[in-house]
Amino acid sequence: GWITYELRDGGEWNRITQMLARYAEYSNVGGNRTGGFGVTKHKIKLGGD
Repeated sequence: GWITYELRDGGEWNRITQMLARYAEYSNVGGNRTGGFGVTKHKIKLGGD
């Protein structure tokens, strides 16, 4: 599945969420990681739509 987080301000929760997303990408969360499960990709989209 896919999930998208949209954080419109630059507050503390935005910073914490970004940090956790980067850690999830590094640590490969979830089970059967070698099979491709639990893979995350952290992307930052700046600007409008």
